[in-house]
Amino acid sequence: MNPCSDDENATECECVARVCQLSLGNFSSDLMEDCYLSVCFVSKRSLPNEELIPLTVFYFILFLTGLIGNLTTCIVIRTHPVLQTQTNRYLLNLALADLVTLTVGLPFEVYMHWNQYPWDFPDFVCHLKALIAETTSYVSVLTILSFSIERYIAICHSFMFVKLEPVRNQLPYLLAFIWVVALLSAVPFAVYHRADYLLDAWPTDPNYGPVKKSKMCMIALYFDPNLSRTFDLLFHLSAIIFFAIPLLIIVVLYLRISITVRKSRYALHRIDNAANLAEAHSQKVTVLLVAVVIAFFVCYAPFQLQRLLFFHIGDMEILQWINHHLYFVSGILFYLATIVNPILYNVMSVRFRQAFREVLFAFCHPRGDKTRLGRLGSSQMNNNHLILPPGKTSLRRLTTDTITTSSSQPNSMAFTWSKRRTNSSSDRSKASSRQSFDRLPNGSCHLDTPIESYL
Repeated sequence: MNPCSDDENATECECVARVCQLSLGNFSSDLMEDCYLSVCFVSKRSLPNEELIPLTVFYFILFLTGLIGNLTTCIVIRTHPVLQTQTNRYLLNLALADLVTLTVGLPFEVYMHWNQYPWDFPDFVCHLKALIAETTSYVSVLTILSFSIERYIAICHSFMFVKLEPVRNQLPYLLAFIWVVALLSAVPFAVYHRADYLLDAWPTDPNYGPVKKSKMCMIALYFDPNLSRTFDLLFHLSAIIFFAIPLLIIVVLYLRISITVRKSRYALHRIDNAANLAEAHSQKVTVLLVAVVIAFFVCYAPFQLQRLLFFHIGDMEILQWINHHLYFVSGILFYLATIVNPILYNVMSVRFRQAFREVLFAFCHPRGDKTRLGRLGSSQMNNNHLILPPGKTSLRRLTTDTITTSSSQPNSMAFTWSKRRTNSSSDRSKASSRQSFDRLPNGSCHLDTPIESYL
């Protein structure tokens, strides 16, 4: 007997619901729900097996690479004395945010690709998953913005940078403040991201109650369409405050840095070899930070775009097609961002590579040569490239210094910093190492020897 024979207007899914209820309802509600959901609901898995298996393998490789790379970054920066600089403390904060994203977000991402429903975890885990994802992305943005501002001040306003040393010494408090701001800003997304039933009743039996196996963890907009304006506001505020505005500020800052560096190159011909080496090191650090910035915003752009397109494309067929393809691209790039930074450090930083080898050697040979760790700094130091010993946070504390003013350049203001070794002026002249502050035509300053070389 056809269960829909008495109702010509019944849809195919209503017929399936009646068949499943009549044939399996008396035996098991789980089997009855599986019977219906397998035909008239979203697929259990997000992709066919031939696509999902390679994606899972890729995510597994990405997870291992990111975990090892970011853990190594944290260990190397924390244990190697040469790498304990202001800039590297920012990079350490980025590594911590990436570790949280990898260890919390990626396992759930893979799980939900294989099992879109039902949501088998406590409801608060769904809120926590959204909270952590938003928080870590905001932490990364604010950290990148902070070190870009500091880099701009160091290169374009060197005198101010030196005067701000007491403020810069409070960096741990600034990083903690960044985490607090990011966490509070992410709370609305945690509130409006919940686990709930997509089917709040059986299609042919309103008295059945919610279909328990239709429980999914997603934004609350899917459960309550009335929240559309709320999510429109949330997504746009997030994209503007934590993506567009930081990106615009960072682009302007690095353009200013580029202009300042170009204008200061003319002075390198009259500066000694130490300043040239310091200038080259400063440019390498800047290039590394620019690469970190570009990698982050390129990886996060599809994620922001996907969320905004939901409110700007009215054609549902086009929206579904774009969302289907962009969803996986944005997801891959979102987690790919967590492994890019350690790769950049190793590719672009000789110091980091050597420090990594030394820390790895010390780990593999705990009873070996304990003095090996830290040789990077001593092996690279010479009379012209001076690095402060551990515990020194200021040029003033290192030695008794003599600062003299040079009047040979009428349009510039140069200071010569001499490290006293003897009471003889001739000996001081031989042992002096210079740090020049060149006054540029536009009134800005450029520090040829980067501050982080001494921190």
